[in-house]
Amino acid sequence: MFNNYMKFDNIIPLGDHCAAAFILKDLGLRKKAYPFDWTNHAGGIMKTSIHKNIFLLRRLLRYGNPKKCSEFYIGNAIEYGNHKTNHGIQFPHELENAQITNEKYKRRFDRLYNDIICGFKNLYIIITRKGDVDQDFVNDLEHLLVFHNSESKILFISGNENTIATSTDNFIFKYIKYDYLEEIHGNKWYQYDEFFHKDIKNYLIEFLQ
Repeated sequence: MFNNYMKFDNIIPLGDHCAAAFILKDLGLRKKAYPFDWTNHAGGIMKTSIHKNIFLLRRLLRYGNPKKCSEFYIGNAIEYGNHKTNHGIQFPHELENAQITNEKYKRRFDRLYNDIICGFKNLYIIITRKGDVDQDFVNDLEHLLVFHNSESKILFISGNENTIATSTDNFIFKYIKYDYLEEIHGNKWYQYDEFFHKDIKNYLIEFLQ
C-alpha cells in the first residue's frame, strides 16, 4: 500500500505536537519512538515548540550527548508535576516519575542521534497548527538534516495560512487549513484537531503511496 514509505529507513516526527505520532500509529507506520513525538508548547495552539526542538536537535548533532539533551529538554517538568519545563515544553502524555521519564527520553535522543548521523534515508515530519517559520529557518533546517543523507526529505505541514515556505527537492511544504476561532476557549479547539488530523492523515496516505 505504501510504496513511498518503503523508500525511507525511518519516519521521524520533529514536533510541534503529537499529531504525527498519532497518525503514524493509526496507519501502522510508527515503528520507533523519538523525543518530540508526544510533546507540545505549553502556550497553546498559537505557539510552537519547533524552534526549541530544532535548537536542541542542532545541539544533539553537534555534541552527541543524549543524556544532557534529555535532562535539558525535560527540565523540572516531571519532578514538580506540572508537566511543563521552564522553557515552555509540555509533556501531557508522560505519567511516570522523573527518573523513568528521563531514562526513556535519553534512549529516544540516543535513537534520534544514531538514526541521523548514521546516514539513513529519513522522512522528517513537522506538523503545526498555527506556528510560523520563515524561509531562513527552512533553509537552515534543510541543511542540518540533509547533510547526513542527500535523499532524506522534510515534510512540513502547517495550518497557518500566513506561512510562506518554498518547497525544494528535499523540503516539502503543505498547507492544510486549520479552522480555529480565537474566541473559542477551553478545550473546544480539540474539535478542530479532529478535522485537521483527518485531513493530514488523508494527505499522508496519498504522499506515502
